[in-house]
Amino acid sequence: CGKIPQGGAATASSAGINELRTDESGQLLSEDVERNLASLSVARQSGARVIAYLHNHLWGDDMARLKPWARSFAQQCVDAGADIFVSHGAPLLMGIEMYKGRPLLHGLGSLVFQSRTQDGHYPAEVWQSAIVQVTFDRQDNCQLEVVPVSLNEVADDPQQRQASRGRPRLASGQAAEQIIERMIRMSSALGTPLVRQGERAFYTV
Repeated sequence: CGKIPQGGAATASSAGINELRTDESGQLLSEDVERNLASLSVARQSGARVIAYLHNHLWGDDMARLKPWARSFAQQCVDAGADIFVSHGAPLLMGIEMYKGRPLLHGLGSLVFQSRTQDGHYPAEVWQSAIVQVTFDRQDNCQLEVVPVSLNEVADDPQQRQASRGRPRLASGQAAEQIIERMIRMSSALGTPLVRQGERAFYTV
């Protein structure tokens, strides 16, 4: 969604990106929404777990703020049959929302984030990420484990500055604490209680 080059979107006769467009008022085009939701409904009929994934570049003036349309679309995806909704685009953590027993992962940062900008160009939060392990039990209840991840802003190898920057590592100590506390705070604002245990956070039914 957003910043798709001319000719990059799929059409009825050619492969490409499954584009989610907006109108002049910033609302999602109903034809794109309906197409995506219909695909999720078909996938649901297979009996497999269904994951809906959105790569979003419509950040507006504040890329750290979860947009109402994005949250609404995530919920619609679950209504259509998705077991998990995941979004990415802005290189920032956005928090977790549980909706009808299904996780909406609105933003987990970046697993790798290489940038040719100068050190200090991005806020410190850009170098904080997370991995979420999602488990469904036999009663179809969902449990989550949030694993904090740190990316190195300063290169490991001065001779390979760009190639060795933005590498993921499991966070520990103060770095892990900061990430976990951020995720707890942001998820709580979305109505989802995460419980901290050591250097992890958990959601259980």
